[in-house]
Amino acid sequence: MNNDILFEIKSLMRSINRNFFEKNETISKAPTPTQFKIMEYMCNHQNEKIYQKDLEKFLNVRRATVSEVLKTMEKNDLLKKTANKNDLRSKEIVITEKAKKIFEIKRKKIQELQKIITKKISKEDLNTFIKTINQMKQNVKEENNDKINEIF
Repeated sequence: MNNDILFEIKSLMRSINRNFFEKNETISKAPTPTQFKIMEYMCNHQNEKIYQKDLEKFLNVRRATVSEVLKTMEKNDLLKKTANKNDLRSKEIVITEKAKKIFEIKRKKIQELQKIITKKISKEDLNTFIKTINQMKQNVKEENNDKINEIF
């Protein structure tokens, strides 16, 4: 068994991306995984006002990253930004009907993919896997960034 955990995680993600996000696309300019997560968040919070800072927190990514993704999504008519009447510096982010349709199609495909990648794996093993992944994320979160940067 290969113990190169970082390589195995990256390899799994590459395989999923290649087989899910790149293969047999029926929608032009299909959303990236990050765009899809933003669409998911927005569909699940349609009755709330959503701002960039909400997405930064949800995705656990930097402001500049979210800003670039939102610009691309706006350009592709997946969302719109509207002025906040109370604070002109912040803009509310609203999902478009086009994005909602794409999200529904992709959500169904993701459910199918999850069935495929988890078949022949017991619930106990999946629970252990999720617990392990969550612990790894917590370890990274707790670790000093300077220490991680020293490694690389």
